[in-house]
Amino acid sequence: MNHSYILLIGHSGTGKSSLSMLLKQEGWKVISAGDTIRTLAKELGYSISRKELQKFGNQLLIEKGEYYFADILANQMHGANQVIFEGIRPVQVICELKKIIPELFIVFIESDSETRFFRLYEQEGLTRDEFNALEIHFMEKQVEHGREIANCVLDNNGHINDTFEALKNAIK
Repeated sequence: MNHSYILLIGHSGTGKSSLSMLLKQEGWKVISAGDTIRTLAKELGYSISRKELQKFGNQLLIEKGEYYFADILANQMHGANQVIFEGIRPVQVICELKKIIPELFIVFIESDSETRFFRLYEQEGLTRDEFNALEIHFMEKQVEHGREIANCVLDNNGHINDTFEALKNAIK
């Protein structure tokens, strides 16, 4: 079975965005939860720092609920035949998105803590203290529950191209 609607979930620094961009190069439409929150926040005049975005996203969930955010994400598909969603943290939002798109194939991407820290240091200049604070943030902790509802789990401790090949095989 070829899966056309994919959700990549995993902790910060596991390679979800990198894998999404590789799929985008092959014609997939990428819908990023972070980009969606960033756009909504900018429209309402919020700062776009990581901390402010997390705060805004949390407030959005409290005020509007999980279905609201899942619906915003799903409505960005615009009839695309191959869609990759990435960066959704709350399991409740994932479950609501799965109700909207029953054929959604969920892939949990995992990497060990040191690998993730190194990637985030390289990409964003994150310090060890900032990484440790991120690790204990309640939204980041919710990610682990995504493993329980995932259709498959892929290890991304090695080279991104190896994980990309594994992902392409998983969604065939």
